[in-house]
Amino acid sequence: MLTDDETPIVGRDSGWFWWVVERKNGLGTCWVANNLTDEKGDTSQVPVVAAPPTPKPADTEPPTLSVSYLPANPLSNQVITFEAIGSDPGGIAWIEIWIRPPGQSVASLLGTCSGSSTCRLQGGPYVAGQGQVFARAEDNAGNFVESNSVPFDVSWYIG
Repeated sequence: MLTDDETPIVGRDSGWFWWVVERKNGLGTCWVANNLTDEKGDTSQVPVVAAPPTPKPADTEPPTLSVSYLPANPLSNQVITFEAIGSDPGGIAWIEIWIRPPGQSVASLLGTCSGSSTCRLQGGPYVAGQGQVFARAEDNAGNFVESNSVPFDVSWYIG
């Protein structure tokens, strides 16, 4: 609305601080502070209208994410279970588990879990040496996080 525009008042808040007026373009109503208006006529019968709900702020916080593995002291003949756990009030969209096995210099994607806050994947057996595991996740609002890298030591199996 512009200065000197007129439009019908169709509601008010209970404290008489705000008016609900018809939009000039005919598309619904809007709220206007009463200190910005000059009312004409009797407003004593204007009905109280419930205010719309306050919009929720946008989710900009990334999820939390941790990664672990079992067994705690794996041997070169064992399969290792890697687990990543994400947490976010809006939910987890996906979690990826990445590993750099012993003897390799580059991490690779072990697998992806979708729609769950827990991701468990198995890998190995691996040669003896130190490897690393980390996880990546995205929440349902599109916020991304990468966990800290966790080393794991594989010992030779002598049997």
